[in-house]
Amino acid sequence: MVNMTKAMELLKKLGLNTYEASAYLALVKVKSATASKLAEVAHIPRPRVYDVLEKLEKKGLVKIIPQRPIKYEAIPIKKAIEHLKRKRMEDFKKEMSKLDEIGDNLMAELKEEGSESVSSGDVYYLADRRNIYNTIRTLVENANEKVIIGGDEMGLQRKMEYIGDKLEEAKNRGVFVKAVKGDHRFAIVDNEVILFLNNPNDPKLDRAAWIRSPMVANMIIKNLGIDDSENLE
Repeated sequence: MVNMTKAMELLKKLGLNTYEASAYLALVKVKSATASKLAEVAHIPRPRVYDVLEKLEKKGLVKIIPQRPIKYEAIPIKKAIEHLKRKRMEDFKKEMSKLDEIGDNLMAELKEEGSESVSSGDVYYLADRRNIYNTIRTLVENANEKVIIGGDEMGLQRKMEYIGDKLEEAKNRGVFVKAVKGDHRFAIVDNEVILFLNNPNDPKLDRAAWIRSPMVANMIIKNLGIDDSENLE
């Protein structure tokens, strides 16, 4: 028997609101329904039901059955999860591209090449790979809750060689540690500080933008779909 309360909680973790979760579960139960019937079964105010169904369709959780009257049907949850993962990854890539562009523009403005750092409020410019890695190492040493490192396989391996001991120490004191393999190079510490790194062939040309922004950090973590229970092995 389906535990509706638990199912509602899990659907909300996927980004659905209460009405959307109720509508999806109702469609799973009745197989298909008109909008008016769904409003009745799912206890959704009739003026809201079309908006709810439209959002579920955009999220890939519901499909329209083109007949008279029009009916709606729930997409099987396994397929729906694939839709959500694909959509979230597309959104994440768009956001990361925007942030990369901002970082490139920022670094173009900050022209003091080779300096240790240039401060501007909650944004700093870092030059040279060793300086950048030392900064990440210090951030990890002082982390209290979370450390997420992103990069390609080679970049992650380099970071593990340089800061692996500090990551292990952080884990031992209860900090959540996660490595994310991908095209973008970044480090997030305590849902607050983010380092965006460029990707040159020459280590001396490494540059990074240090940003303090809980909003941006949480957005990236959310789009990555990171589960706090899945710590780095």
